Amino acid sequence: MEIPVQLPYVVESVHLHKVLQELVKHVLFFHNQAPGPVDDLMREFQVLDSEGKPACHGAESSPVDERRHQKRRRVTTVERRGLKFVSAVQAFLRVLQPEMLNSCGAEEILLVLGASPTRARVAFNVQLSNRLVNLETPAEPEDPAASSQKKSKEANECARRVIRSLITAGIDAPDVRGPLKLFVLLRAPASSPFTGDFLPKRHFLPLWRKGKKKIHPTVIQLLSKTPSCASSLVQLERDPQVVEGEVNDKIWYQCKYYVKGLRIRTPDSF
Repeated sequence: MEIPVQLPYVVESVHLHKVLQELVKHVLFFHNQAPGPVDDLMREFQVLDSEGKPACHGAESSPVDERRHQKRRRVTTVERRGLKFVSAVQAFLRVLQPEMLNSCGAEEILLVLGASPTRARVAFNVQLSNRLVNLETPAEPEDPAASSQKKSKEANECARRVIRSLITAGIDAPDVRGPLKLFVLLRAPASSPFTGDFLPKRHFLPLWRKGKKKIHPTVIQLLSKTPSCASSLVQLERDPQVVEGEVNDKIWYQCKYYVKGLRIRTPDSF
């Protein structure tokens, strides 16, 4: 299924960063990998983690006070797993920074939920209508604080549109039982300056099967406003052979971090 999302502005790395953040949270919750909204879990376990640490009021606490505190605050197995899940989500989202998305030149991002990237149960393919660009506008100088606030507002609106489009499209959630892993892969030129957080997967193809049934990814097309005239002229002046070489030279890069879902008890499991 293809879901076009029309946006009234040029998509930059800040917007894509927010879209990926909210999409990761939506996938984990919608496909039964989290017992509740991920934002609520983050707040809950952040408070739990702070309660588990003894407070220091200027002086060092005695061993007796520490033992009393540990008896009063025992971390259960469920809480420990929840803390591990939240930490994995935070590390996963920390890698997808706007600076990295802008420098790598990725035009296609793949979210795969399954046992491995080659054994997907659910997949989402985010496609950009044009490459991420940070154009320098020599026009009137803009206040950095106002510009940052404007981009943050646009990013939130962009993420809301994507999630709303997914919900209104009426995509049926497959029968996913048990915890799965969420992976992210980026398709970018082979010469992209990736850090050690992403590893090249030259022979990876987004083709999956479950038995005789093909698994097709949900394609989210971010149809952004066309770039400015200056950037259009730059694209027209480029050598067609260079452009064709860039298209053929693109490979998939897999993030070394992943998120493993939590085991959720359903009425059928009792």
